[in-house]
Amino acid sequence: MYIACADRWIPDHMDYEYEEYKALYEALFDPDATGRPENRFGDDSARNTSIADYVWLPLRFDGEMVYIDWKEEWRIEDYE
Repeated sequence: MYIACADRWIPDHMDYEYEEYKALYEALFDPDATGRPENRFGDDSARNTSIADYVWLPLRFDGEMVYIDWKEEWRIEDYE
């Protein structure tokens, strides 16, 4: 079993829809992206990242692909 550990630097924006995060991420990192969505997240480079919270999620493998499925709650016993 493998577990992914990540931190969320903007926990006060967890109410934003995934599509908003996706559009902004693509605009920043996809060289073929056109246009730029409104950035409602502010200047993250100036944020206090000590307020980050942590996410621990199980990794799932399917052939050569790895997936991280969101779980509100999970137990390691379910994956043994």
